[in-house]
Amino acid sequence: MKTIRLSSMRILFVISLLMTMAIFQLNTAQAAEKKTKRLALLPVENISLLESCGGDKYVGQQLERLVHVPLNGVTKAVEYVDARESYEKLASLVNSGKYVTKRNRPDYEAIMPVLADDLDADLVVFLRVREANEIVYHDWRGRTYIVADIELELLGFDRAEAEAATVTPETAGKKKKSLPAGVIRKSVRRDIHEEYMGQGLYELTGEALDVVLMESNMRQRIFPVKNK
Repeated sequence: MKTIRLSSMRILFVISLLMTMAIFQLNTAQAAEKKTKRLALLPVENISLLESCGGDKYVGQQLERLVHVPLNGVTKAVEYVDARESYEKLASLVNSGKYVTKRNRPDYEAIMPVLADDLDADLVVFLRVREANEIVYHDWRGRTYIVADIELELLGFDRAEAEAATVTPETAGKKKKSLPAGVIRKSVRRDIHEEYMGQGLYELTGEALDVVLMESNMRQRIFPVKNK
């Protein structure tokens, strides 16, 4: 009886080992088939407008955290496109004169997909500081007031979203203006004009950046996490 039990245990062990190896090989094959995502994070436009309040450093830190992918050195989930190359390609498209709006301004909605193709990028992220101001003054009673405002715009292109987009008879018939498939465009403005209580442009920058990143769902686009 002991011999039979030992043989059975050995058989079960071999079966378990074979199943484990099969699962490992399947996961390895799936990982190999998964394409590495090419991510282009462009330098922030007009970031110098935030230097006086230290917001430039804050934005830089938050964007670094945004594009950071855990264990990327092992998984190779993301490949980062050179920032200088990305900026030069963008500047070339903007200066070409081919992509302009009716108001003769750069048509970023048209530029983003072309930029992604030129960079062979799956995801493009371009943050613009469109406006940033801060003034502190005193009234005749000696009270201190602050006037500050900021407007951030996040532009980009998500190739996966563009490829997943489909046109149905229902959506084709609608004339409602929408962004081209895969194009990302979110903007937010924050301002204050009140008695100074220790908050100013720096705090507005944090609020605006948080909102624009959340509304664009940017973190999920870079590093998708499935909700259980």
